[in-house]
Amino acid sequence: MNQQGCNRRTEMQCDFVVKMLLSLIFSIKPCYAALTVITENSVTAYRGFNVLLDCHFTNEEEIKLDRLQVAWYLEKTKVARFDDIVSCYRTGAKLFMDELAKGNVSLYLSNVQDADQGVYTCRVLHSPEIAEGTVTLTLKDAPIREAPRQPISPEGGKNTGHQIIPETLIFWTALTITFLLHMAVRHPL
Repeated sequence: MNQQGCNRRTEMQCDFVVKMLLSLIFSIKPCYAALTVITENSVTAYRGFNVLLDCHFTNEEEIKLDRLQVAWYLEKTKVARFDDIVSCYRTGAKLFMDELAKGNVSLYLSNVQDADQGVYTCRVLHSPEIAEGTVTLTLKDAPIREAPRQPISPEGGKNTGHQIIPETLIFWTALTITFLLHMAVRHPL
């Protein structure tokens, strides 16, 4: 075989090897995790209030509940889990079943107290992949604000000597203040 024939054959073999390698490289699944868990770093709430610990996950594949397991822990103590059904181990804890298939595995806690403070771990298994995220819950005392106690005349402003403080007015004022404080915690300026 002459020199020119050898070069042409070597060139074809090189092209073949390069094409095979490229084909192999692009057919291999990436080695990075397709499952990603996203949480807030920390949440601050008022003692006695309700709190939502946000946790969402994304996956390259369609989320299938029969392949999904979720577990929430406070330090090493199990708080709630999903494995075909939702199970909660703390009174007032809740996972939202209708949100799981959307990647929302947030944990709702009612009436949080000092024992609820700490580092929470949200562990998500969408078989065969597993990922987790953490969020730290800290509590503080709610500011105490009293409703104004201004006497109201039953005669529409005329002072007849009979002044009352309607309990319903005090209740609605306190309820409004409580709601506004709760909204300020959830959506700070």
